Amino acid sequence: MRQRQRIGIALAVSAIGLASSALGDVVRTRDGREIVGVIVSETSTTIVIDTVIANIRSNLTVRRAEVRSIERGPVPEGFFEPKHPARPSAPRPTEGRDGGGARPATTPRRTRPNPRAHDPRAGTMILEIPIEGVFGEDIIPIGVSNALDKAARRGVEHIVFRINSNGGFVWAAEDIADILEDRADEFTYHALIDKAISASIWVALSCDTMHMAPGATIGAAVVFSEDASTGNAEVDAKMNSAIAARLASRAEIHGHNPDVVRAMVIGAAELWAWSDESGAVRVGADRPAGAPDAKRLDAHDTVLTLTTEEAARVGFAEALSESSLDALAEALSLDDWKSAGTAGRVEMDRARARAQPIFKKFDLLVGEINTGIDRAKRADPSAYKDYFVDFGGNLTDKSRRDWKQRTDEAIRQWNRVRAALVELERLERDRNELGMSRWVETVDLKSFFKEVTEEVDRLSRERDQR
Repeated sequence: MRQRQRIGIALAVSAIGLASSALGDVVRTRDGREIVGVIVSETSTTIVIDTVIANIRSNLTVRRAEVRSIERGPVPEGFFEPKHPARPSAPRPTEGRDGGGARPATTPRRTRPNPRAHDPRAGTMILEIPIEGVFGEDIIPIGVSNALDKAARRGVEHIVFRINSNGGFVWAAEDIADILEDRADEFTYHALIDKAISASIWVALSCDTMHMAPGATIGAAVVFSEDASTGNAEVDAKMNSAIAARLASRAEIHGHNPDVVRAMVIGAAELWAWSDESGAVRVGADRPAGAPDAKRLDAHDTVLTLTTEEAARVGFAEALSESSLDALAEALSLDDWKSAGTAGRVEMDRARARAQPIFKKFDLLVGEINTGIDRAKRADPSAYKDYFVDFGGNLTDKSRRDWKQRTDEAIRQWNRVRAALVELERLERDRNELGMSRWVETVDLKSFFKEVTEEVDRLSRERDQR
């Protein structure tokens, strides 16, 4: 399970964070103009600055001969934002998911939503929403939200999530789970599971029923493993424990066994099954006394994954004879059900199609930033030791030329980084419209941009080395 979206943007930038369009430069010309924005490239003859002209964001080229001074610093907050009301983005649940504290149950387990008025002759309407692929890449929360909007307009009572996923990014899984909880009084949710691994269980546990197709699996939801995520095994264990508590609470609201959930998330947790005096199967975290038939389902050094047969045997989910809506409707005793059409798949496909170009551009910008940083560091004149001085203690003419050439190249590469950061911030708007969690915290963006600007300033001051 991936805990952070796409990067963790250390993005190979190590000590240099990331940027926001809340920072920029001021170019003052000899005729009295002040151009505020972000310098995206510089040559010996021109400066190109990303700015706003007549409420339109533009790249303006200024001849260096016209420039009186350059001041590198912040532009007003929201400088690049449109000056007219922005298009409202889709509503989305709380920000900042990754690894928060335990979430207490705030509502009791519900039975079914309030009935909505519809024509009884139409039968019970079911909308299927596919949860397929990678969370946060193929599975985008706004797709679920939009599908539920359509379901509400059509008088749908039952939503079936057909889950076939190995997991993905936690932010997307939690956002979808929260969307379901926000609209819990409108629908009854059902999970039809072909594969619900890792982040997928967020959606499954948010459903009122769980049914598994033949050969299906569910579980293996460890977020932090060893010390690969945080650098500290003890911290990882605490983070997993917090997430397990949150998931267990969510599961309990919908009548699913919280001990089973904890065993799916916490590697050190155990799970036992035994028969009580009536012959019913019981499941718990501790081995019961006086139960000779107790069987350990999950050891302290494994993470629980259940097959269809195992989940049905311990009462965690019900087994279906086949992976179909007909089989599910029969298991739910919905004899008069009717499909609400393909709106679920259409909205999920539409959300994915809108998100994928953003991901592609994001990856390109990350590559551009990393390449620029590497080249800027390699071009930095202070990294070289091949300079010579004359009898007066000054650099020779050739050494001065080498220093200036390397300085100009380093500045060019850092400006390349700055330009990519500006584009990354623009991309944030597109991301926000799709209700996707932010890839990089704002404080990191600002810090990175500030440090890059300071590098350009330093190189500019030291360009005329003697």
